[in-house]
Amino acid sequence: VLEKKSKLETLPLNELMIQLQKPPFVTPPNPYGPTIVDIGLYVYEIAKIDPGENSFVMEGFVDLVWCDPRLRFDVNTTDPFARKQHVYLEKDAEKELEYIWWPTLFFVNEVMPRRIENEELIIYADGTVEYREKFGVELSTNYDMKHFPFDSQTLIVELESFSWPSNVLEFHIEHDLVGFSDEFDVPEYN
Repeated sequence: VLEKKSKLETLPLNELMIQLQKPPFVTPPNPYGPTIVDIGLYVYEIAKIDPGENSFVMEGFVDLVWCDPRLRFDVNTTDPFARKQHVYLEKDAEKELEYIWWPTLFFVNEVMPRRIENEELIIYADGTVEYREKFGVELSTNYDMKHFPFDSQTLIVELESFSWPSNVLEFHIEHDLVGFSDEFDVPEYN
């Protein structure tokens, strides 16, 4: 006996949960080990260096890529206009992140919470998820001023998942997405 499926039964799990107003995914996508998350960090400006406060202000982009098979969806290959990905921008991206598992990235040494200026979340038909944001953040660091004014400093950036330990999530540095702009200039520093 064939049964007709209801519209709700044919929706991807995350969309079904949204329509039913159910709690979001809170379990990691890989039940057998850590979920691998590719990460990139591009610094386009050091806007302020404050040795007196042991802090600096950094602006840049962060990229995260992971796979969550629970987010897969079918693509109609006969329709040239069929969506092969779901793209969420700004507030829509923020809202969608409430309903899916994600690394919940944060800067360990942030003085104040980071300011997110732009967000993009893309979910591909195969369950690959890409998250990008443009941000600004004030970070703490320890300046070694013994050789001032002939000193050099290392500015430390510590990124972690707020919610997930290393047995659940493993960051993999995506070297193609790591770098520094050569166009910014911090007055009084070379």
